[in-house]
Amino acid sequence: MNRAIVDSDASEPALSQITQISEAKTVHVTLSQIELILSYREGSKRLLEQRGVLAQSILDLLQALYDYTDVASKLRSKILSVMIHLSRKSNLYPSCLILDNVTKIGDHPIAAGGFGEVWKGSIGGEVACLKVVKIYGDSDVEKLLKDFMKEAILWRQLDHPNVLPFLGLYFLDTTKQRVCLISPWMHNGNLRQFLSNYTTNSGIIDRYRLVHDTVCGLCYLHERKIVHGDLKAENILITLTGRAVIADFGLSRKVLETSILRFSSLSTDSHVKGSTRWLAPECLLHGESSTYSSDIYAFACVCYETFTGFVPFYEFPQDVSVIFQLSAGRRPVRPLDRSDLNDSMWEIMQECWSQESSMRPTAYILPTKIAGAACRMFEFADTWDNFLSRQLQRNVRHNEICPRGSPLEIFLSKTQSELLTQADEESIEVEQVVFSSQGKPLPPLPNTQNYGLLEMFQSSMGRGVPGKWEWSDVVPDEVMSSLSVSEVKRQWFIFEFIKEEMSHLKDLESIKTLFIHPLQESHPSIVPINHLDHCVFLVFNNITELHTHHRRMVEKLHEKQREEYPIVNSISLIIHQMAANFHAAYMEYLSYYSIATHFIDEELAKDSAFKDSVKHVDNHHLDIKSFITCPASHLLHYEVLLNTMLDMSPAGHEDQKIIPIALEIIKSLHIEPSSAFAVDKNRVEIFQNIVFRVGEWMDMDIQNENRYLLHCGNLLRQSYLNLKYNSKERSESFVLLFDNYLVITQPAIQDGHLTYIAEEKPMSLDLLAVECKAAPVHHNIQQSRTSFTRKSDPCYTLYAETAQMREIWKLKLEEALSLRRKAQEHNKVFQIQIFKRVATSLRTGKLKSWDTTRNSLSGRITCSVSFYTFDGRSLVAIGCVEGVWAVFRDDPQSMKKVLDLKQVSQCAVLDSYGIFLVLADGKLFAYHVESVIPTSTHKTPTPKKLSRDNDVCCFRTGVIHDRVYVIYSRKKGMNSLLQLVEPVQNLYSSSPSPKSDWFSDCKITFLPFETHDLAFLNNKIVIIQGVKGFLIMDLEQ
Repeated sequence: MNRAIVDSDASEPALSQITQISEAKTVHVTLSQIELILSYREGSKRLLEQRGVLAQSILDLLQALYDYTDVASKLRSKILSVMIHLSRKSNLYPSCLILDNVTKIGDHPIAAGGFGEVWKGSIGGEVACLKVVKIYGDSDVEKLLKDFMKEAILWRQLDHPNVLPFLGLYFLDTTKQRVCLISPWMHNGNLRQFLSNYTTNSGIIDRYRLVHDTVCGLCYLHERKIVHGDLKAENILITLTGRAVIADFGLSRKVLETSILRFSSLSTDSHVKGSTRWLAPECLLHGESSTYSSDIYAFACVCYETFTGFVPFYEFPQDVSVIFQLSAGRRPVRPLDRSDLNDSMWEIMQECWSQESSMRPTAYILPTKIAGAACRMFEFADTWDNFLSRQLQRNVRHNEICPRGSPLEIFLSKTQSELLTQADEESIEVEQVVFSSQGKPLPPLPNTQNYGLLEMFQSSMGRGVPGKWEWSDVVPDEVMSSLSVSEVKRQWFIFEFIKEEMSHLKDLESIKTLFIHPLQESHPSIVPINHLDHCVFLVFNNITELHTHHRRMVEKLHEKQREEYPIVNSISLIIHQMAANFHAAYMEYLSYYSIATHFIDEELAKDSAFKDSVKHVDNHHLDIKSFITCPASHLLHYEVLLNTMLDMSPAGHEDQKIIPIALEIIKSLHIEPSSAFAVDKNRVEIFQNIVFRVGEWMDMDIQNENRYLLHCGNLLRQSYLNLKYNSKERSESFVLLFDNYLVITQPAIQDGHLTYIAEEKPMSLDLLAVECKAAPVHHNIQQSRTSFTRKSDPCYTLYAETAQMREIWKLKLEEALSLRRKAQEHNKVFQIQIFKRVATSLRTGKLKSWDTTRNSLSGRITCSVSFYTFDGRSLVAIGCVEGVWAVFRDDPQSMKKVLDLKQVSQCAVLDSYGIFLVLADGKLFAYHVESVIPTSTHKTPTPKKLSRDNDVCCFRTGVIHDRVYVIYSRKKGMNSLLQLVEPVQNLYSSSPSPKSDWFSDCKITFLPFETHDLAFLNNKIVIIQGVKGFLIMDLEQ
């Protein structure tokens, strides 16, 4: 995890974690030195041979360099690998894993089980979770640390907002018999608890965001080759802001299976007992180990829990019944009373529950699928940097790293010098091997050198001279001479297939480097900032997802080459698996291709900056359309390559069975989207060719990826004037029904192209009311017609040729209106919730008290604030002229008067400090937030008064440079005094004495005018002066 391990007053987080490196060595010099040593196998070997103090210094240095943000990903992986192996061999660990100043809160644990106990604790005042691991006997301590430190180091490096971070270790006693695993404290508990707390009002839970958070965390774990193995609602925690984070993926399956360390859940064996309902069939019925696919199966079960509130197969209380259901191929039944679980989301869950593990989607494509099911994009959760604050960093053990003249400095310098000397002796021979001659066969080489050339070829990724090599260049001559002619051709073709895949991966990377990155990083922005993400999505869609799939495919092909070198038996299974994985991604990409080409043409025609940006010097004279066509072209090339590979495979070879299956999957990508592609292309062409009359142009939101044409066709039209004068004259129109507008047009040929001239402005479906007459309509010439009347002036009656056409139009119009209503429902800005007692009091219109009970509001409502309690419940505080009332959002009957104050005008909550602020009758009070929680035994709290006199007219809370402040204005005649204070007491984590101060004074400013309101804006303060306007004040100046 790229976290800064620094003192609290450090000013440069990116460099702060390695500020202890000797002054004689800069960060980059040390980094370059380690990079050179790790680039040699002999250098890594020497690092791993060290023990004792020198090994400890090396571990501290490697951890510090790993945390440095500018380290390349490949070097970071090498550092991590060496750090894990050295820790295991030396039985040591980086010093930063050990935390100090850790205390337990309370006299009893929150939970307990076979693994140990869970305590609520604090790290220098920050609330944290302490998992106390049981250690049985003195002999277990050394074994625990040795097996555990590898996984602790791995967990320490994970850094994702949807994965629970590992903060470090703490020993509860000097004998190291009780070890704590420390992670952030989750105020809302786990997902199951979070859902059960809000069962009475499901509208306040964003269930799609919860499952999206979960799969993003799972995707991150799978990218780092980590299998969770026990994914369920109990092991997904909810942050204070309602975001889901994956926890308890154990430290590894290997460690958890030992008798020393078990903390993945409260059960003794979390992977068998209590997890039956989440286990994939292959794990439960056949005893197979957990895999990426079994995690996907468990994720579908988590989705079921999230949307229903029940565990899978909740109707079967015994696990043996669940096993019987799975053996019969059954899955959890879809509930009928869950309207928020739509068809698209249920289809995703069904795919994840596939009996065959190879048919389940990968974690990489699920975030996109879920966003599509929810019909919206999701914002990323906040990083863990907000939690990992100075309080934590003060307690990290810091050791001076690589001081001048230390054994570590001498060892690194000596190792570097010896490796460079050895490299100089071999450099001439290496150059002759790689750059021997242009286009001529390479001389015979020993097997080890040929294998080295294979690695060079793979690392080249088709660039430079190595990209021109052939299979014969990396295989010894004696191997080639031992093969038949047909097998040589087959091996050559396998090598060519891998080269083609590497070349395609390079093209996909070029799209990102030549087009996407310049668009996103240009200053000034080529595309308006507010349209940038939309532009990138329209043009490139999910090209990044395709790149991920092909990168994984190339990695698997390279691994196969190395494992079976020099003769590769078959790569068909890899092709089949990857084709199944990228099928959905290619379906999406191909379906949006016509939109991308339309948008590119439009932008090239009107935006010169966009046109210049896509003319890159390294694109080999190919335009942007050629690049975005690459994925589709590569699919066609797959068919040719696979058919050739099938012809070359000998009789009875496994390719004869696998390649036809892979071919069917790839061919379906051309067949399945063809109809949708044709409709989509037709829709884009229609959009392009709609012509509006002068002054009647309307933006129909063509660039929205969700726009589509539901139906179109010829209808006869009778206008409002013809109906008024009883005229039977009718004209034929071409009617277009989109998902947002109904357009009546007249086809015409202009400049050799078919155009659709809009006879009227497009009719918004939001304002459209439709009637369908049951009886057929007759007139003197035509047969029975159908009439659709638009209930506005002017209105139109549209006639269909037959009753069958009328029924089709009726169904399409009803479908369009229904889809529009659902879309508007998803796009609501606010979720309205009515408290009955509030509504009753507002209808009275009285300003004085009308109910003397403490459960009903009195007088005019002046302010309100919504916040979460310490245990995660959502609460609303409502200020009135007669006091402050509070109510739980999930329980309207809980409303009570909690503060007996007069003339309440403002209220606010400092969530991080547990402080409730209220302005009443010119006085600013601060209460403990628990004081406003409605309870049956509510007591009158004692407040802290921020102002002595009744002269406060307004206040605001805000953040300036990551610090929370409260500013309030005091009225002094026609002038004002602004006072800025900062909270210094966290009432959640401590119980201050009655005489202690909750706030510290920061600044007082005199203003020669009256202040009407205040606001925080970009680390500055905006002062409202009423009719005179406003003033912006920079506190730093």
